[in-house]
Amino acid sequence: MKLWEVIDPERVVFLHSRDKLDVLAEMVEAAAKTAGPLDKDSILEGLRLREESLSSRISERIAFPHLQLPAFGRMVVVVGRSDDGVHYDAGEDSQVRLIFLILGDANVPDEHLALLSDIAGTLRDDHLVESLLSADRPDDLYRLLATRDSLPVRAEADKISSCLLAHAAALAEEVEASTIILHVDTVSLPVVRQFVRSDMFESNRRTIVASFRPTAEPTLPKGFADHLLIPFPIPSRSSQSEIAILLALSRGLINYADRVINVFGLPKTGVLDTVVVTDVGTEFETFVSVHQRPIGEVAQRGVLERVLQIGRELATHGREGSSVGALFVVGEHTQVLEHSSQLVMNPFKGYPENERNILDPSLDETIKEYALMDGAFIIRRDGVVESAGTFLGAPASPAQTPGLGARHEAVHALLPLDARHVLRVARPLHAGGPPALHV
Repeated sequence: MKLWEVIDPERVVFLHSRDKLDVLAEMVEAAAKTAGPLDKDSILEGLRLREESLSSRISERIAFPHLQLPAFGRMVVVVGRSDDGVHYDAGEDSQVRLIFLILGDANVPDEHLALLSDIAGTLRDDHLVESLLSADRPDDLYRLLATRDSLPVRAEADKISSCLLAHAAALAEEVEASTIILHVDTVSLPVVRQFVRSDMFESNRRTIVASFRPTAEPTLPKGFADHLLIPFPIPSRSSQSEIAILLALSRGLINYADRVINVFGLPKTGVLDTVVVTDVGTEFETFVSVHQRPIGEVAQRGVLERVLQIGRELATHGREGSSVGALFVVGEHTQVLEHSSQLVMNPFKGYPENERNILDPSLDETIKEYALMDGAFIIRRDGVVESAGTFLGAPASPAQTPGLGARHEAVHALLPLDARHVLRVARPLHAGGPPALHV
């Protein structure tokens, strides 16, 4: 039996107690919440008696408390990590930080022993242990352990990631790129720290960390210019650099004169394997308005991210399991409304502004429900929703293009307007696809 076969993300916990028995109680409680009914008191007593006869601490940092229960019928593993250390045995050097609680069936002893052996072999990798001890969140720790045959796979993935970072830094020097955007959801934190400590990392070149996990920011090593929060995980390679550059533009972290290098990979692979060089002004000319206004001036920080996030959720989940299309117009609402008319009565009319701001999470379900209507949402730069079910027109609208639906025709009709700097986010109709972005 292998660890990756039985580990569960809900049974990976960060420990609060520092006393041995209190920690075991925490871990048994975690098992009871997810592994069915357990006699917690008898399990704790069994663990206490076993620890009294023979400590399960196998090294200065790791312990394997384990117990075989009659007719248990399953194998349960709880992984706990302590940042401060648990006083596990008598003596000053008995602090442990990684604890694997293993509950097995006494009638199947071979499986129990095989699992103990697999965990012990996996943790012989010092690099993996350091990664487990420095993981920011329980789900990161789970990912390190859940990969099948995680010992060789993790080591090989980190080796590839480190090599790619070295080449990306050298490439940035050769092509005179001003900025590196490093997507850290894919890579383990020790690789990032190694990159920062190396000669490859230059403080005179902006290095921005991109992540869809907001809690990553406080734990980043010093030296990064900023943290770019992606509002949703991006499963497509083709979209990762595009979304990151768009959001960096909206926050003013980069500008249209920059040459940017994105370093990323698919999160499920756990390895950095892609480098993309982008001349922002050339490849993102669609985002350059007729007035050369930065996106950050068209929409306040956070509004664009919320629109992208809602669009992504509609694309992935939709309503009642079906993908839903939506059109959002963000920015110069006054000029857009001059060329618009309502297909239905405006459902947002008359409500206080603080109750119809897209930044308020309580409005999400309302937005998603009204997305079923045809027409567009008109959103002010500060996030206030002015209308829904709105038909967009233009005084010199081009002839209708065969095959276009009402939303696509509405976007097409906007193109002649001097308000071209308005941001339009139109989600493609196929489920799971990222938002298509037009400015």
